[in-house]
Amino acid sequence: MELSTLPEHVVVETTEHKCLQSHFLFFYNEAMQLKTQLEETRSQLQIQAKRQRRPIRDRKLRKDLDDSKAAEIRVLQQIKKLQEQQQSLNSSHDPDSGDTKVKKKAKSGSSHGQIGFN
Repeated sequence: MELSTLPEHVVVETTEHKCLQSHFLFFYNEAMQLKTQLEETRSQLQIQAKRQRRPIRDRKLRKDLDDSKAAEIRVLQQIKKLQEQQQSLNSSHDPDSGDTKVKKKAKSGSSHGQIGFN
């Protein structure tokens, strides 16, 4: 039997065509269900990946913050050390600095017992 010579309405009415159409619809619907499941699974995996990355990111941010705080403390300690060194240099070169200035003022204060400070 030559199919190309048969009219379409005759082919559509055959049992073979109906069986093939039924199988096609079954597999098409199954493919659509699998596609939907795949999309849902991908979405769930993305959500899980975000949840797992968040603690890692938070730990990294906390470490960066701790490192920044430690660096700030080191800088502040260096500044304090430099200020102390500067004060030490200033007091060793200035004869009127520190306690010496207070003692001189105390000696030259008024007779009422008041001490003058600058």
